[in-house]
Amino acid sequence: MHVLQSLSFIPKRVFRLIVPIVCVFLWSLALGYLFILNQLPPTPKAFRQLSWQKWDLVSLTDSNSGTPSNPGSNTNNTGGKEWWEYEELSAGEAPASVSLPLDVWSPLLPHSTGLTEIAIRPCLVPPSIAGDMCTPKTTPEEDALKGKWVRVGKDINAVTGMWWLSIYYRRTRRLDVPLITALHLLRSNESVSSLPGSEHTWVRADGDLHDGLYPSEDPLYLYYQVKKPLAGIPAAIELEELVTEVDVQYGEAKHVAWGFSKSNIPVVDGREGNKPRQAVWVTYRKGMNPVPKPPPLHFSDDGKFKILQVADLHYSVSRGQCFDVDPSTLPSGLLSPNDPCHGDTVTQSLLAQTLAAEKPSLVVFTGDQLNGQTTSWDAQSVLLKAIGEVIAAKIPWALVFGNHDDEDTDLTRSEMMKIIKRMPYAVREMEEGPQWVDGVGNWLVKVKSADSSATHLLTLYFLDSHAYSKSGWTFWKTADYDWIKQSQIDWYLEQSALIAPIERPFTPDGAKDLGGIWETRRDEKRLAKPNGLMFFHIPLPESYSPADVSNSGETLLYGQQLDENGAPKKNSGFFEKGILKAKESDDPTNTRHEIKVVANGHCHITDFCKRVKGVWLCFGGGSSFAGYGKVGFDRRFRIYEALDYGETIRTYKRGQDGTIMGDLILEGKGSKGRHKMRHSVTAARRLGQIQRSLIRTPSPPPPSRSLATMQSTPPFKQEPHKLLLIPGPIEVSDEVLYANAHPSMSHVSPDFIPVFGDCIRMIRQAVADSEVLFTTNGQPILVAGSGTLGWDQVASNLIEAGEEALVLNSGYFGDSFAACLETYGAKVTELKADIGAAPAFVDIEAALKSKPFKLITITHVDTSTGVLSDAKGICDVVKRVSPNTLVILDGVCSVASEEIRFDDWGIDVVLTATQKGLGTPPGLSVLCVSQKALKVFEERRSPPSSYYASWKRWLPIMKAYESGAAQYFATPPVNLIYAFNASLKAITKSAPSLEERFKLHKEASQKLKKALEDLGLRQVPSHPAFAANGMTAVYYPDGLVASDVLPKLNKDEIVVAGGLHKDIRDSHMGLSVVDPSRGDLDRVIKSLQSIFG
Repeated sequence: MHVLQSLSFIPKRVFRLIVPIVCVFLWSLALGYLFILNQLPPTPKAFRQLSWQKWDLVSLTDSNSGTPSNPGSNTNNTGGKEWWEYEELSAGEAPASVSLPLDVWSPLLPHSTGLTEIAIRPCLVPPSIAGDMCTPKTTPEEDALKGKWVRVGKDINAVTGMWWLSIYYRRTRRLDVPLITALHLLRSNESVSSLPGSEHTWVRADGDLHDGLYPSEDPLYLYYQVKKPLAGIPAAIELEELVTEVDVQYGEAKHVAWGFSKSNIPVVDGREGNKPRQAVWVTYRKGMNPVPKPPPLHFSDDGKFKILQVADLHYSVSRGQCFDVDPSTLPSGLLSPNDPCHGDTVTQSLLAQTLAAEKPSLVVFTGDQLNGQTTSWDAQSVLLKAIGEVIAAKIPWALVFGNHDDEDTDLTRSEMMKIIKRMPYAVREMEEGPQWVDGVGNWLVKVKSADSSATHLLTLYFLDSHAYSKSGWTFWKTADYDWIKQSQIDWYLEQSALIAPIERPFTPDGAKDLGGIWETRRDEKRLAKPNGLMFFHIPLPESYSPADVSNSGETLLYGQQLDENGAPKKNSGFFEKGILKAKESDDPTNTRHEIKVVANGHCHITDFCKRVKGVWLCFGGGSSFAGYGKVGFDRRFRIYEALDYGETIRTYKRGQDGTIMGDLILEGKGSKGRHKMRHSVTAARRLGQIQRSLIRTPSPPPPSRSLATMQSTPPFKQEPHKLLLIPGPIEVSDEVLYANAHPSMSHVSPDFIPVFGDCIRMIRQAVADSEVLFTTNGQPILVAGSGTLGWDQVASNLIEAGEEALVLNSGYFGDSFAACLETYGAKVTELKADIGAAPAFVDIEAALKSKPFKLITITHVDTSTGVLSDAKGICDVVKRVSPNTLVILDGVCSVASEEIRFDDWGIDVVLTATQKGLGTPPGLSVLCVSQKALKVFEERRSPPSSYYASWKRWLPIMKAYESGAAQYFATPPVNLIYAFNASLKAITKSAPSLEERFKLHKEASQKLKKALEDLGLRQVPSHPAFAANGMTAVYYPDGLVASDVLPKLNKDEIVVAGGLHKDIRDSHMGLSVVDPSRGDLDRVIKSLQSIFG
């Protein structure tokens, strides 16, 4: 009564409102506790249904990992499996975790909640700016029932429309509302009755997928199928039916995100032509489809781990174009006849073939997976394309970023890394790296043994080499490449210090059962860190430093450098302050570095491995037809193979036709510059003892051997070796090799001057009754370098910028000569012949009449095709039609095996090198220049455009040595000139004569070609008139490639060359021809008969 009186001031209406609300609230709390909260376990189990809701789960840890972080510590309870084996989660399994947000679009998150509604909406401004302005209309009641609208973050009209067009959907955890189970696109003239199931179950999404498309097309509609509420249906069935995510993908979309499917037709068809456009697809996922993770990286039971490096894919949203490749030369299976050459598509096929052939343990992409430069405007679509073939092969993979990967793309490196980490078979350890370390993607992974000890045997480091330097104003010029930062150096040293040493060489568990196999390794045991390999994109400046030289004098550089220097201009000192500082052991007697190999990409036509201060610096060479290249330089993949449980590191390259190139042991037994060095030193000492015995006299030894001693038959014979029958270098006589082993001598020594002078005279003048080039007044020029240096000499001395040059092209070396001339500013006209032929006289005459040419170049024998050009006939045409044009004959593969009459034919320059018909080790560029060409040189308007190749510097040197005096510009290769002298004397003074040599070469050529013809092999030269006499090029039989033939010849101790045109190239020049007692030709014929007979 008192209480009521105290409330008498409250109006009765308010009192009647409050009391029911309070009662309902208290009653709800009681029911909630009794029926819900009191029934739940401490944490939500996977997909436990909660009234009309269910838990949607994502792991906070690695959801697919069934192994502990330290596999070696849990080897007892394996259930019969190895420590590294694991099981993928099925669609209905997930560990305890937290719920995902329903109103955020993130297509790679493992949502298990269904979609309730889909709509398409245009927007005149970017939706990210417009906010809710372009979102489909809704009400709070609809949001509570169906979920809030979520925008798919991809613009359907990204490059094909006039305004923005987006897909929106709703997502809910409720099971008491209809959920979407299928998607289908229908054109405006197609009926919904054509879709499976009852047409009443299909709903047309509001909006037109062609809204804003330019040029406009008929409407295209998205239909989705819904099913009645799924409450009570088991979770596994439920997930299989539900559409749980929608995305948009651009381009061909051969590979879509894991668990996703493409729409039945593209939203926009891709097309080529004058106005190309890229296809647009709607993709969707049904169920949850957990992304598979690879097992921890580990060696095989027999101690092997293989890494395939994929360098510089340069993929775009489009199918790309092929750069610097002749499509007709592509191996079978890469490009169908009459199909256009799309760089991305052809490279995908090549990568798939390579993966099937090599079966690597790990694939490492070393940067520039994306072409950037505005062509990779949807990074996710391009990443799916780049990694797709590796995912399809279920091979673990990792990557580093290159300078183009985030150039003009829609994602930053950090955003890309988030996508990459969620992709299938991505290495578990791959991450952005510590926040205090510059760059994205600084991390390492330890490769362990397969036995139960799970011993760390190999360390792989991955670093971000960044893109372009941001220092200073660079809008008016190309920015310099960026460099490895100090924080990365500190990080590497910190991580290296944490690596514990192991007993090396490693002995796996159970090895004791093998008895004596491992007994021999006890004396080699030492404590040291595992060998390390390091991967990043842009090379260090030290990659262009001089290579180490082994104790035997071998320069430890193997491969080619056709690019310019690709390193940053600034050197941050990572090589000296980081790589060289981290040793493999604390033992002061062990000075070896932890990092044995640094692997880079970036430079597409550079593929060398070079050892610098004990560390191998290697390039992959371009792997993609979508990036720049060079005709004749095959696309390739570099393979690193760790053998002997990580003790031995082997590398080789696999070319686009399957050819294995540059097989090297970089570390371990048999490695270059290490174990082989000991053998080389022994051989050198033995040779030195022979030489000293020859010059030993009772009196003190003379300072050098005399020419008479050099010309006498030496008591020296080469060690047994494989017969070398490639088109240069060729087999060299014992006499020439012995001359090359002359004691080191000054280049201005009175003993050396006449040797050099005789070489100059023998190139030009008659000696006895023979001569090399049949000239009396040509000026020889001998310069240290390869035959290619001859091109530079011609281009820098005889032609000036803007002057015309006509290049007769009968193969790869015509292409290269043209490129060299263009480098020096010449305007080049190429007259290309079909493969296997030379340009016709009538075409040459027409070209010469079309404009005045400063010079014409002839590749006498193009080594790539084996085609012989009629130099005499071409000279006659030039003299008749354009007598002022200089005639340049590239005789690298013809001098001393093909007839050349310098004066009679009117040749102005013959350029060659020593390693082919001249029968000397490589290293000398040899030219002979006419007086007419010398006059043109002297009348130049501008100075020569090269320093080293300038004839202003070399002509005085040649004239001085020929006159018996010494003069200096650059040091000549003294020992090589001794060897060249010995070979020239054999050619010009000994039997057979030069005329007889030409005859012997023709006979040898006919003999080999007849034998190959009898075996059914077809020559590359299309007519016998085009066939060279010093080499033969034949196509492989149908169905065979280089890897089917060359290893068999190699097994017979014969080395021949593969070719650019699916051919095999065999030389028959020099010693193998003029000394029939060797039986070289018969030996190779017998071996080929055993292979093809």
